[in-house]
Formats: sequence, structure tokens, C-alpha cells
Amino acid sequence: MQTRIQIANPPAKPLMVYDGDCNFCGLWIRRWRQLTGDAVDYLPSRDPRIAEQYPEIPREYFQTSVQLVERDGTVLSGAEAVFRALAKNPKLKWPLKFYESSGVFATVTERAYQFVASHRTGFSFLTRLAWGRHVERPEYYATCWIFLRALGLVYLVAFVSLWTQVLGLLLLDDFVLKKLAPGYLTHHAPRATRPHRLLAITIPLAIIFISVSFLEVAAIFGVGEGGVLKPVASIAGWLEPFRSFNGYGLFAVMTTERNEIIVQGSNDSVHWSDYEFKYKPDDVNRRPVFIAPFQPRLDWQMWFAALSDYRNNQWFENFCVRLLQGSPPVLALLRHNPFPEKPPRYIRAEFYNYQFTNFAERRATGAWWKRQSIGEYLPPISLSQSQR
Repeated sequence: MQTRIQIANPPAKPLMVYDGDCNFCGLWIRRWRQLTGDAVDYLPSRDPRIAEQYPEIPREYFQTSVQLVERDGTVLSGAEAVFRALAKNPKLKWPLKFYESSGVFATVTERAYQFVASHRTGFSFLTRLAWGRHVERPEYYATCWIFLRALGLVYLVAFVSLWTQVLGLLLLDDFVLKKLAPGYLTHHAPRATRPHRLLAITIPLAIIFISVSFLEVAAIFGVGEGGVLKPVASIAGWLEPFRSFNGYGLFAVMTTERNEIIVQGSNDSVHWSDYEFKYKPDDVNRRPVFIAPFQPRLDWQMWFAALSDYRNNQWFENFCVRLLQGSPPVLALLRHNPFPEKPPRYIRAEFYNYQFTNFAERRATGAWWKRQSIGEYLPPISLSQSQR
């Protein structure tokens, strides 16, 4: 509420004075300071500057309510003082608007303020019970700093397999390295001799290892296991329980097909143009990109979305709405926007099965992928439909 006090020398910006001997007041002042930032100054009533610069305010006023000194010299107290201070934050103007427009709201809040001020001990206990010793809004700068670096460390695990490959170098003796490495590297090494008695063991094992490994790689690229590879496939089946020549990783067995969502836009519902993503497959002529250890969140989520229906992926519908709105931050996540001048009237999503082309198809067409339509993933939607 507004007092009748007028300050002769008002401050340069609003100043809230509070009871410095009240721990309960100090708790909430810290929160208000966080919300208002530099727009409002805060000082305890026992600060010598208060008595020197604002002698018009009786000291006993500070024991019953906070006092807000405005730049024009007006002094406010109670709930109105709190609301006017918080209104310096653009997001917290609504309490003051209610206070000024509703007499009932003003009366109720002032009485509630006086009740709390008269029972500070009890409300101080409740505050500590609910919030602890800190009532400031939580911030997560340090947590984000630690999390992002920990996440980067996790991504580096993608290269852990390199360790096992490096250890494989120990299987190469000097006899092999003298043929592969420059003479400078082996000039001072003692002459190596090949233990011929072990050739009968190492050569057959090497043939099995190379053959089975070749089969694993061939399976990744879709080369059939029939014909000359059939005997090797049998050997691979025998060795599979030993887990020594297998493909590793959950994603190697989690999905056996690559189904991709292709997002398209149109202005007439007849001619459709594809939106292209930065990393995931869409254009069949674009080669797969190398991204590890970077994790493109949107492209990765598109892969997960393809595992279920669009109704189970609310974020995907919101993504399409942003395309209809022409949202710059969302469009920046894409490689190609087929509607640079104006967003399309309609958006839909088609479902395709992607496979690598074989060597003959690659030479003939230049395409890295071949795709086959599975059907519709998301029916055409418009901006008017999404706002219903």
C-alpha cells in the first residue's frame, strides 16, 4: 500500500528496504533480488545509509513491512511494494495488474501479507521445511557444464573399439613388418626368423579369421551368403557362440531394416518436395556422412520415430507444425529447405525402406542407396488443422 511519506532525495532506481534482523525476510529478499536483477536495489534497514539518506521513514516501519522507495520519492509498503518490485521483471507484471484492477485482490493480499509478517517464525519454519536454506530459483550452469563434458566423454566410447584394433598390431611379428614398414623402422632390429613349426597352426587360423570377418562385412553390405560364401557361413555359425568374430553392438541386431521418414511439403497437395536432413539418409545419391562422436539429435530422433507410429511421437507433429510456420531455428537444423521464400501450405511424411546399392547398381546409377515406398507415415496437415 502507498504511504504518505515523500522522500526528499529519492534513489536513482527503486530501493527496497527490509528488516535486516529478520532471517525470514532475508531468505525471500534473495529470491526477489534474483528475479528483479539490477532493476531494484535492496538494503537492510540497519544499513547506516538508510538513516542518513531516508530519515523520513520511521524505523518501526521496517519491523512490520518492507518499504519500497520509488524514483519519484514515493514510499510503498506491504504487498504492493512486493508486486511493484517484482513487476520490474517483464514476466512478473501480472500480480501488480491484478492488484491495481481488483480491490478484492488488493485487500486479500495486503491482509495475507500482514498475517505472514505477524507470524514470521512459523512461516520461516514452513519455508525451510519446503525449500531448505535456499529459496532462490535453481540454476543449472555448473550441472550443464559437467553434463555436457561427461556426454562428450561418453561419445568418445565410440572409438574404444580402436583399442582392440591397435592391440591387433601385436599379432604382426618383425618378419611381416619388415615387408610393410620402411627400412628406417627395422634397420636396427635383429634379424627375425619365422618359427616354421607354427605355420601349420597360424595359417589355417588366419584363413578362418579372414574368411569369417569377410562374411560379417559382406552381410553388412547385403551380399548374399549363398554360393561360394555358403561354406564360410557354416563356419561362422559354428564359431558364433565363441563371440570372437561377430559384429558387436546392440544396433547391429536391434533393427534388421532401415526405414526412413521423408518429410515433404506442397502448396497444392499434388506436387511434393522433399526436406533434406543434414545427416540421415534421404537423397539416394548422397553418400553416408561420418559424424562420430557428434550426435545429431534431430536426425537421431527421426530414426527412433521410424520405429513407431507418429501418434507416439508428439514432438514429430510439433516439428512439422514449425515447418509450416517457417521457424528459422528449426529450418536451420535441416540441410535443404525446398521452400526458401514462403512456408508450404501442407506437410506430409512418407515412409521408405532404404538399402545400400550393390557394386553393379552403384556403377550404373551413381546412387549410394535404393529405396522402396512402404506407405504413408503422416497424412497431409495444414497450419489451420494444427491450430484446431
